[in-house]
Amino acid sequence: AERFDIVLALAVVHKLHFPAHGLQFAADSARSLLVIRFPNWYKGVWLTSKHGESPCDVPQLLKGANFKLDQTCAGPRGESVQYWRRRK
Repeated sequence: AERFDIVLALAVVHKLHFPAHGLQFAADSARSLLVIRFPNWYKGVWLTSKHGESPCDVPQLLKGANFKLDQTCAGPRGESVQYWRRRK
């Protein structure tokens, strides 16, 4: 699989039928930094698809992929933007 230094997943993961698959693909593709912008209803753990399917435990999945949460900040419309760094 091709890998990139930084992968941006901006307001897209929750739109997939299976958010865990999209997050895993993003994590597998990121060498060092993964930036994710979540919708404003996301509270920091469980992410569900807008289709109401397959909730995903975001921290568990990303920690299992060897990432740690580096920073969280507010996006321009009240969204949550998280910066996950790959552990060395």
